[in-house]
Amino acid sequence: MKTKNYSIFHRNKDRKQPWVFRFRETVNDNGTLRTIHRKRILCPATVKPEEAKKLAELEAAKVAQSRPSTPEKIVNLGEYVSRVYLPFAESSLRFWTVKSYRVMWQKHFAPRQHITRKLLCDVRTSDVYAWLQEIVSVDKTENGGVLGSATVKRLKSLLSGIFTHAVNLGYLPGANPVVGAMLPAAAAPRETVAYSLEEIREMIAAVDDPTARVMIAVAAFTGLSRSEIRGLTWEAWQGDELHVLRSIVAGKIQDTKTRARKAPVPLLPSLAQVLAQHRARDGNPTTGPMFRTFSGSALDPNNVLRDKMQPAFKRVGITFWEGWHGLRRGLASNLHRLGVQDMVIQRILRHSNVSVTQACYIKTANQDSVRALASLDAVLCPTCALESAKPHTLQLQ
Repeated sequence: MKTKNYSIFHRNKDRKQPWVFRFRETVNDNGTLRTIHRKRILCPATVKPEEAKKLAELEAAKVAQSRPSTPEKIVNLGEYVSRVYLPFAESSLRFWTVKSYRVMWQKHFAPRQHITRKLLCDVRTSDVYAWLQEIVSVDKTENGGVLGSATVKRLKSLLSGIFTHAVNLGYLPGANPVVGAMLPAAAAPRETVAYSLEEIREMIAAVDDPTARVMIAVAAFTGLSRSEIRGLTWEAWQGDELHVLRSIVAGKIQDTKTRARKAPVPLLPSLAQVLAQHRARDGNPTTGPMFRTFSGSALDPNNVLRDKMQPAFKRVGITFWEGWHGLRRGLASNLHRLGVQDMVIQRILRHSNVSVTQACYIKTANQDSVRALASLDAVLCPTCALESAKPHTLQLQ
């Protein structure tokens, strides 16, 4: 920043108020460059003019270091997100990720002008933490509840992506200010659901529609996600494996979520028979969608859920349905109950890291805990009997 672009003065004529640092800078205002005047408190009024001038020079240098190389990149956060980041996200990220980012931005950040109008290059870690604290204390869920910790993590993830992109494009000369921001306390996340083998059997038995029954079985015994099931083709069935070649999200064909998800999925012999019967009912096709509509397009599992599954569940009194992903978690949990190693479960679900499988997918049922304690009891009881036979047994007071 050049010396002529700044000045210092007292806040009042009596010189009893602090010194003020005032400067001019050119910013990008929605695509138009314009010069604006800014000011900020510099130091107490007791500081001598010579010292105040030195402090002003240091402040001018700090401002210059925090600015991008060109004025075109000095923009406020709201403009950057709408004109730069979200278009980038739409071209680079998956559909549901971008959609959730747009919803979060519009709901939690866009209405707050003190956030959107702040210059992107002026944002500090303390600002990010204050924003998150404000959102947690003020905003509510659709049901009027307190925001959960998972939502707050996603909000921070959105901000982190925005500022990482800004650093890479030169809009932010320094480090990403979101990285060091702590997460404010929020409501504990709701426990996710994993269907047991008994519940899966009950669901399949309740549904009359054959296509719906096959979809449930595929989700429950392969661990494929809803978008992967919609994207299945007959070409994906190769011997005793299903090769996940694509997914379909909101009607759009996409690549798999991660590279690891391209790994083939083992196909149980009984499930292979179910798929063979399904293909025979459909006229024995060898190509095209494995689950298709009358027009030949890929069938959306959510439409099957609405038209076939939910009416059947309501008819027989099934109330534990919590979404398709519960079948994927159920596969992990049921394999764990059967003694399968976590690393093997990870490969079946095609997670890139076993910690994801362990933390988010394997759910321990109550009966598993009872059986585990019963096993411990079988060891403990004989030990207690031996201890009670000793003459000098220690007793708890």
